[in-house]
Amino acid sequence: MASNNGFALERITVSIENSHTYRGTEIVADLRNISETFFHPFQSVGFWEEKSGEHLCRSLLKGESCTHDSTSNGLNEYRKFLEDRHNAILEIYFPHAGMEIFLA
Repeated sequence: MASNNGFALERITVSIENSHTYRGTEIVADLRNISETFFHPFQSVGFWEEKSGEHLCRSLLKGESCTHDSTSNGLNEYRKFLEDRHNAILEIYFPHAGMEIFLA
């Protein structure tokens, strides 16, 4: 467990090692369920997919442009947004999937 530099969020890494035959899920809903199960009673308030920068954003849902670009700076802006607007306190990182799930 390590803190995000400059953020109140605690970043927790959940590593799922793959075998030669099977892989851990990379589906957002599955990773959200895992996060919420491990850290009950916290609930998901967002996610960030590293490869594409895809994320859950109120602006995107309204059909507006989003300021959280797919760079690491965009991820930092998204973290700040979730802390300020949704009281996020945990960032669960799944390295095998390149996915962060944020909980409040």
